[in-house]
Amino acid sequence: LYNSEMLQGFMRDLLPYIKESMATDTEQLFGGLSCSDLIEEMPPMISSIQDSARRIKQIVNDLRDFARRDPFNEESFVDLNQVAQISARMVSNLAARSTDHFVFDPGKDLPVLSGVQGRLEQVVINLLINACQALTDRSQKITLATSCCEKREQLFLTVSDEGRGIPADILEHIIEPFVTTKRQEGGTGLGLSVSARIVREHRGSLHFISPAGQGTTATLVLPAVKDATHDE
Repeated sequence: LYNSEMLQGFMRDLLPYIKESMATDTEQLFGGLSCSDLIEEMPPMISSIQDSARRIKQIVNDLRDFARRDPFNEESFVDLNQVAQISARMVSNLAARSTDHFVFDPGKDLPVLSGVQGRLEQVVINLLINACQALTDRSQKITLATSCCEKREQLFLTVSDEGRGIPADILEHIIEPFVTTKRQEGGTGLGLSVSARIVREHRGSLHFISPAGQGTTATLVLPAVKDATHDE
């Protein structure tokens, strides 16, 4: 990031000389680029390097926080929107390869919950990965949403996809160990079982709806801390 910022400064200072060169030598090439191509292409290329580096930095920070957060599993106030946002970033590359329509719809002014943020992120990441893997076409949509009930006693996080869905005989046992729709792809059937256990440890529940041929909606239900918001 530091080097790209310096390079951006160099480029900004060099542009007047490059434009001057255009007036006297139209055939001069810079790194194989003509003057006009260099002026047009270099600034957005440098900006792209900076944007990508910032994204990598954020992913690394998320991974570091995911690995080290709450080493003793101590509970604290957790913002469900932050859990959703970090989880979405963690699977952003997979989501980008899977769909052209990833929607994040965060609820407003949600109460906080009491729990271990890293463990809850593990659950949401698993749900998002499953949703990505269920898609059969890039035109199919994934929606990640958060909300709370009217009395603000319960929080909801939903992951909906428009993919192949879950057969009824498997849906009935979906959170049991070793039950999977991805056996041929190497799935162990432990991801949702572990996720369900984590949710139970947080005094919540995990539900799945999958009408035939209409995709799947996973709903995470968690108890809110009474009269508390993330600002507190």
